[in-house]
Amino acid sequence: MFTGKKASRHNFFNYAFSYSTVSIFSHARADSSTNEPFLFTHDSVIYLSELQRLNKPATRFVLLSACETNAGKSAAGEGIYSLARGFAAAGIPSVAATLWKADEDAIYVISEKFNQYLSEGKPKDEALQKAKLYFIKNNTGNEKLLPYYWANLILIGNADKLDLTASANSSVSNWLWFIAGGLVLIIFSIYFIRRKQKQKES
Repeated sequence: MFTGKKASRHNFFNYAFSYSTVSIFSHARADSSTNEPFLFTHDSVIYLSELQRLNKPATRFVLLSACETNAGKSAAGEGIYSLARGFAAAGIPSVAATLWKADEDAIYVISEKFNQYLSEGKPKDEALQKAKLYFIKNNTGNEKLLPYYWANLILIGNADKLDLTASANSSVSNWLWFIAGGLVLIIFSIYFIRRKQKQKES
């Protein structure tokens, strides 16, 4: 778990993707213009084009709990140049990403339940469905029942259940690392989140 100052650009590239699953809670930005999508870390940003630096990652699944991680410029014959596409191009077979701006409360609840259902052995598509249904069931009678709040997180790629009993990195042999790899939570840009919360309170 990398939080605060540890949620750095250096740790992202050098340590995060030695785990079989990675959850990223951060801020991201993308649009349909020529601007390149990017992801915030505590000390910097990571651009889409830089994800090619992830050389043979051990990671089999990435959860991108941030805004617009499956949005970007649409190129004819190529598709959407999004952060999700960048992780897939780096060799990660399954990515969960957002289509538009994410509501912080909604994305945190859905992501938490998503990870819980994955750890219980459910396939990724079923785990995401159950996480959304949980969110809807627990927000009866308010505006967060609108699809805007819960429908933006989608699954791309392999939908099989996670294998949390074997290491995705052959150099790691201790079973404790298997568990850590399956449940690791990377929280990026705590500074930006706190600043946003302070702005809401003021």
